[in-house]
Amino acid sequence: MPTNEELSDRLDALEARVDDLSKALMDEKVESLRARIEELEVQMNLGAKDARDQLAPVVDQLRNRFLDLRALVDQAGSAATSAAGDLRGRLEDTASKIRPGS
Repeated sequence: MPTNEELSDRLDALEARVDDLSKALMDEKVESLRARIEELEVQMNLGAKDARDQLAPVVDQLRNRFLDLRALVDQAGSAATSAAGDLRGRLEDTASKIRPGS
């Protein structure tokens, strides 16, 4: 049976991996959105003035929403790290209560 220290080390490693994967996935989705917005901007620049006038406000709105999303992704990463620490504390507390001789 693994010791509490071994379990704690495994938990740390898993938390770090989950954080890395979550951030990578969010970054990939955000990058995909950025690329799509840039594609729309290119289409807008190549289009007729009429189309440009119609697309410009939409692209501006998309750009602003992208910036908001980027900020939320950064905040979510910080929150996930905090939540993982809280979970670890609870697990350690529970483990200490079930140890023989406690």
